[in-house]
Amino acid sequence: MSNHVSGTSTSRLTPESTPTVAPPDHPAAPISKTGVSPSTSSPSAETSRSECRPLDHRQIRFQNGVTLTFTSSDVPDPVAISFADNIPRLNAMWDDTAPHWGHESVLHVKGVPVPIAYWPDLYKYWKGDQWKGTKKKWYEWKVVVHRWREAGSPDAFWESFSANGKRMTFTAITKQLREERMEADKRDAARARVEHAADFGEKYKYRQGANWYTLTDDTAIANRFRLLQTQTNILSST
Repeated sequence: MSNHVSGTSTSRLTPESTPTVAPPDHPAAPISKTGVSPSTSSPSAETSRSECRPLDHRQIRFQNGVTLTFTSSDVPDPVAISFADNIPRLNAMWDDTAPHWGHESVLHVKGVPVPIAYWPDLYKYWKGDQWKGTKKKWYEWKVVVHRWREAGSPDAFWESFSANGKRMTFTAITKQLREERMEADKRDAARARVEHAADFGEKYKYRQGANWYTLTDDTAIANRFRLLQTQTNILSST
């Protein structure tokens, strides 16, 4: 299987064998993925709870609950690919949520097309050095897909990312999104310091070793603030 695939190609990589399981098309929240777990703590779809697989196996559970069990030797090198000219294809490969999932991925494991959202689970445990070269691109793809889906339609997306009647490049899009995130982090961090001033040190602490510290980075504070807001909303709706 070739490890270089053009982002504008519409051809599907052909696995050497017929897929045994595959992520389905089904409704779920956008840009979501389940975690990977050692196979001793989460049985595969074909394995009863009383059975355990060796620790050199890992598992990914897809959105429908089907689990793919694999070893490091089953995972190919990261695929060199660009979606700079084909954001719709990136969206269709990102995760296995309907109606976005296109039942296609440039990366296969044991014949199964693995959505891009799951790639960290394949590489960061066993092939961390290889993942370093892909991690930055993966995060950029994630934020672009999030905005693409948030826009609601391709026309609405390009209305936000065009200048002088011309669509922005992928690099320019990711730059703008990064600047927007930084501004949003500053705003939410400022809100956190005001709204939670009375118990800021308690709500925004973190542990390092045996010691506790207070968060100072705007991004970290903003992320904690949003988490607390989400928890509050959930509690108020129950």
